[in-house]
Amino acid sequence: MKKGFTLIELLVVVLIIGILSAVALPQYEKAVEKSRWAEALSNIRALGNAVETYMLSSGGEAPTDISALDVSIGTQVSGSPHVALAGKFRYTLGASGDVVANWEGRSSSEKNYMNIVYSAKDHVLYCKLASKTTNSTAWSICKSWTNNCSSQIHPSGTNCNSFICCKI
Repeated sequence: MKKGFTLIELLVVVLIIGILSAVALPQYEKAVEKSRWAEALSNIRALGNAVETYMLSSGGEAPTDISALDVSIGTQVSGSPHVALAGKFRYTLGASGDVVANWEGRSSSEKNYMNIVYSAKDHVLYCKLASKTTNSTAWSICKSWTNNCSSQIHPSGTNCNSFICCKI
């Protein structure tokens, strides 16, 4: 009697592995994206605190150069002192001291499906979701940070008409 596995047994094992990987891969991708957004949230909080410190020490003047802040996040884009890249995110300083993080590695149609914004004027951090986004991960991330978006806000100077803005 020969020892070993039959072809059917091997095919069943390969089929089971294929089914398990087909189920696990989308969940893994969601977990990776959530961790990247969590990193961006941490970075934007650090930048927001640095902007507030800068504005307090400069008499309310907003910073125009990321390198002037007391925090180092990513690499500054040459020719754009108000922009830094870190991982998959672009961090931009606005004229009024607002800081925006948006996903840099997306296609142009999905590039701004979700932003994290720190409003220096209102001292609030919020999640800005494109209302037409079909990205379920973006919805779940934003809603988990904002207690199911129970407090939609419209920060001053921010156009949230075509977006859903939720306080974090």
